Amino acid sequence: RFNFQQAWTDKYSPKDGAEFPEWVASKELRDPLQESLPVDGVQFSFVKTDAQDRVAGFSTIHATREEAAGKAWECLRARIEGRVLARCALRAPREFVPVRTRLGTAIAERIGGEIDARRTMLAPVTFEDEVEVAGGLGTAYRAAQYVVCSGVLVDDIARAAAENAASELRAEHERHVKEAKTWASLIGGALFLLLIITSVYLFLNAHTKGYYAWPLRIVACSIYLIAVAAYLLYFRRFTGM
Repeated sequence: RFNFQQAWTDKYSPKDGAEFPEWVASKELRDPLQESLPVDGVQFSFVKTDAQDRVAGFSTIHATREEAAGKAWECLRARIEGRVLARCALRAPREFVPVRTRLGTAIAERIGGEIDARRTMLAPVTFEDEVEVAGGLGTAYRAAQYVVCSGVLVDDIARAAAENAASELRAEHERHVKEAKTWASLIGGALFLLLIITSVYLFLNAHTKGYYAWPLRIVACSIYLIAVAAYLLYFRRFTGM
């Protein structure tokens, strides 16, 4: 929860005697009520929008405008994330209830990025204000932002988060499968070389009646090591491993 209430009390009225914009002064946006959506017996909580489907984020007091604006966006994004997460759980309850699956976790982690990607499109309305710090310590800043968070927007973000998370997991799975096949081929090739060289050694050792057992063993081991080294170089060149 973002502790911004004290930064927006009457103790710090807007500079030059101005008044807060309507939406900044709105208690519905500044300290919104919580809603909850039951999904298979589990409650997913999120902030309630006002009558115009608006959701706002507020910063605390910061040293620069940029810091204040960034914190206001973080607060706003977190509030939108809660609504989107509830919608994702409603769309795919098995991924979130009773415990999150790997896909459910990936979707939840993806939501913030999807919101950030739409920041320009959302075009948040921003209010920035200077605050005179007590004791003559200079000026600080606070900021607030709001967007219209319609059901269509929430659905769009939820769908994109689910699709992109699933796509990333598929790509990761395919990469792991490819790596496993590559290692299997590498190990299989090394074992095949061992089988061939061992067979040749046994054949020659039988025909020489064991008189050259140790020289044959040394030669066989040397040939095997050289063959494996050449095989590894081949793999590195054509597979990038």
